[in-house]
Amino acid sequence: MNTHTLLSAMTVIMLCVHTLKAQTIDTSQGLSILQEADLISDIVDASPLAEETESAEALHLISCSNINAEWLRNLPFLNQKDVLNILKYIHKHGPLYSVLELQSIGDLELDKIRKILRLVGLENKAWSNPWKKKSGLRQDLSGRLSMRLGRKISTNEYDRKVTDSYAGSEDRAFLRARLKLRGRFEFGVIAEKDAGEPWWSNRAPAGVDYLTSYIVIEHIHPRLSQWIIGDYRMRIGQGLVIDNCFASAGSQDPGYLVKPSMILKPYTSLQENNMFRGTSVILRLPGQSSMQLFYSSRRHDASIPAVDSSEERYSFVETLQRSGYHRTVSEINNRDRQHQLLTGAHWLKEWTSASIGISIVHHREDPVFDTVGKLYQRWNHSGGSWFGSFHHQVLWHKTLLFGESAITETLQYAHLHGVLRSLGKYADAALLWRNFSPGFDSGLGQTFSSGGIPVNEKGWYAAVNFFSDKEIRMHVEWNTWRHPWLKYNTDLPSEAREWSAKLSWSRKRKWNFYARYAYSTHLQNVTQSHENAVLPVQNQHFRIHSEIRLNGNFTWRSRFEVHRFTFGNNAEDGWLFFQDIVYKPMESWFSYSGRLGLVQANSYNTKIYAYENDLLYQFGIPALYGHQVFGYINVRMRISRHFNVECRWAQSRNILMQSAKSPSDRYLRDVKIQLHWMF
Repeated sequence: MNTHTLLSAMTVIMLCVHTLKAQTIDTSQGLSILQEADLISDIVDASPLAEETESAEALHLISCSNINAEWLRNLPFLNQKDVLNILKYIHKHGPLYSVLELQSIGDLELDKIRKILRLVGLENKAWSNPWKKKSGLRQDLSGRLSMRLGRKISTNEYDRKVTDSYAGSEDRAFLRARLKLRGRFEFGVIAEKDAGEPWWSNRAPAGVDYLTSYIVIEHIHPRLSQWIIGDYRMRIGQGLVIDNCFASAGSQDPGYLVKPSMILKPYTSLQENNMFRGTSVILRLPGQSSMQLFYSSRRHDASIPAVDSSEERYSFVETLQRSGYHRTVSEINNRDRQHQLLTGAHWLKEWTSASIGISIVHHREDPVFDTVGKLYQRWNHSGGSWFGSFHHQVLWHKTLLFGESAITETLQYAHLHGVLRSLGKYADAALLWRNFSPGFDSGLGQTFSSGGIPVNEKGWYAAVNFFSDKEIRMHVEWNTWRHPWLKYNTDLPSEAREWSAKLSWSRKRKWNFYARYAYSTHLQNVTQSHENAVLPVQNQHFRIHSEIRLNGNFTWRSRFEVHRFTFGNNAEDGWLFFQDIVYKPMESWFSYSGRLGLVQANSYNTKIYAYENDLLYQFGIPALYGHQVFGYINVRMRISRHFNVECRWAQSRNILMQSAKSPSDRYLRDVKIQLHWMF
């Protein structure tokens, strides 16, 4: 082995074994279920196929006769019901001779069939074991290197005082490198520095604050399907015990309520501390069954008030830090102060139109949470905990039954079960029931609930889609739940509900119009002289959105939204209006997208969320409020077949002098440049 090879191997090992630093961002904080679902729907609608979780890069071309479950589940535009319907059709009629055969599946939309057609190869050759192939390695090898540099500029005096307290520069930097041998091997590294974080420090010996890496090995043995070393993400069942994956749950398509039963993928997100760090392997067992084994050891940012000098260790955790920043002295001191250890196994048995699974998980944290300081936290688990779960999916005729039940060693429980039903050619419906004990909290779960985690909630959710034809569609959602125990900012058991209705009219490659109304209400504390009381909080949203394809190159989008916030007898109003223009000609070296908008909302209570296009591997969902005009423009240029350049310029400016904190001359600018090298 020569010196260059030895150094390369040592670099790979060090990047995967290195104790990386981490943070997490709670993107669902402050959003109701229906708001979060609508934002996810915006993301899906705005993303072209090639950019949907890099589907074009992650999948190999496959012939019709070799379409299988593993390949279908990697398609981001198919939900679990679509996958089961296709597998059931193949099992009944044999291998496909053409993708167009799928038109006979009444529940499968034509747009999804067209997308599958784009990913099916012309050659009718079997996908053989890639480790035994003796040729074609060069065609299967691909790589990408992306670098981004950005900076925010503000003229506000308060913002300048805040930045003066930062330990590092205001520059933001990002680097992503990936080398992939399709179907065999993948290696990736992601590095990032947020504004205010130092370039080099004792806590960041690699030069940047955040560093993550992974190695993926696939199909090295008939029984070893996948093996990941480093940082990874995974899901078990419906996510009651473990799920740190991004999921399109709550889209207008009710099928997205059902999550794939087993997911294991490398971690490629910038949400620090949300990964699992260690190793995981999926073994193929006889009889269409699989076994996943996993181990993770990571550290989490936490606020810990004092150190137990007698045992020379931290006493207890007050809060987990989810901001994701290490800019100031306090943020740096809270870094990596809690250790989280995870081990477990997951067994999955699959049939053509059904699956069942059993898992057992042990999760340990040190130091533990303070369960004495706040009454609503008395159910927080401490120390080590065992979790067990059972999940199932059954497709029977046009009905899909799914769900998961989990329990802890202290007999705390969580149940989530639902049914999807096709009501004919032009209608479908979903019904979901959930019951989460106040004492059930794995700390790792992510599922359908008001807060995104399965704890302290009982409720029902229903959705109906019906349309007279493929152009006009009505979508109605209804959700009601109650919290049996206290929760943050609510000092009594409480109830809540929300519903929404959306009417859309679209024509393929021409236009898309929709109007949406949403209403939600819940209880919240109000401070009184002696003790807190609870009052109802109501939110009402009304939105009109239009998107017109002007020609083959230009797309025009427009949106107007109103938000009314009511707390007790006090009411506030806010509104948002923006215009988008997208220029993306076929086979052109140049494309851009831009937005110009106006928002008027007196406070954060009347904030309005709006999805924003960004550079590749990024998107934004800012909470817009205040009195300001804002806009951005993204530009992408293809310099050559292997090299792309992207730029983003965004600016917001306050237009009214109604607050001393918002002078008329205040503005905020954000500038980014990103380079991609593909080989």
